[in-house]
Amino acid sequence: MYLRDQVKSLWRAAGLYDRPDARLQSFLAAIDQFPLECWDDFATRFRQNYYDLFDQLIPPLVHSNDPLLQVLLIRQSDLRQPKELAIAVALARSATPLTARPQLTALLHRNHPKITSLLRKRVDVIQDIDPPPPIPRATGNQVPVDSPRYKAAVAASKKRATAT
Repeated sequence: MYLRDQVKSLWRAAGLYDRPDARLQSFLAAIDQFPLECWDDFATRFRQNYYDLFDQLIPPLVHSNDPLLQVLLIRQSDLRQPKELAIAVALARSATPLTARPQLTALLHRNHPKITSLLRKRVDVIQDIDPPPPIPRATGNQVPVDSPRYKAAVAASKKRATAT
């Protein structure tokens, strides 16, 4: 419910509710009838029926200061679509790790070659959101129990114990 109100507020601030475009008004009316808790279905319906309104509807959401909404948009984006890929690339280029870590992480986890390559070139991003794996700790003199060395040590220990 929070996101529905946030989205409608952003569209209201962008003046979309005041535009005389009948298709746009039809979409805005459908928002109240469609359960936005089901974002996968909503994204599919948007792409099938209202994708021509992309340039009016999506930019206000992308430019919001709501990280949850932006991460949701990233997760729902179809990066095979040029407009959606362009927005993702712009975000990957301009977002700072300090203020947009969730968004950059979501982009990185989309595993799109162009976006991943772009993010990996940004040292500031990779150091912050994709740190190198930790260095494994040395195990000292511990030996795996199934190794020949361990078995030999156990046998030698038993031999010494029976010799005394």
